[in-house]
Amino acid sequence: MPDIEKVSSALRCLDWQPVHAIDCWTDGEILLVAVPVCDDTDWHYEFSVITVNCDMDFFGVTCEGETWGWELDDVDWCIAI
Repeated sequence: MPDIEKVSSALRCLDWQPVHAIDCWTDGEILLVAVPVCDDTDWHYEFSVITVNCDMDFFGVTCEGETWGWELDDVDWCIAI
């Protein structure tokens, strides 16, 4: 369950949007995303800057020009940058 309180207090003041609320992606759009990650005792957010790559026949995301290890379905929060 998404929890904005788990986002670092230094970043919490930004205009985070729930990723499920976004209904349209733009090719070349750059996002800061928060993915929940579990460790042995708790969970936290891992942050990545990703680029959306899409057209009529393709949708994917990259991070630093490489295939990103997550899917957008894994993301709780995002900010367009």
